[in-house]
Amino acid sequence: MGERQSDSQPPTDPAGSQPLLSTRALLIIVTAVLAGVTVAVQPALAVPVGVSLAVVTLLAKILGN
Repeated sequence: MGERQSDSQPPTDPAGSQPLLSTRALLIIVTAVLAGVTVAVQPALAVPVGVSLAVVTLLAKILGN
């Protein structure tokens, strides 16, 4: 009766609670896979897809700052 248990919990590891992939990384990976599949199916679209991705990437970089 005289003993009291500690209510404190062990400290959590902040690095262990973070997800492996961020939403941005997942979006980039999915976009790259879709672009690759598109170009594999229609090789004539390689240049337009590449230019489009470059433009979108630059716009995202500019607007992200």
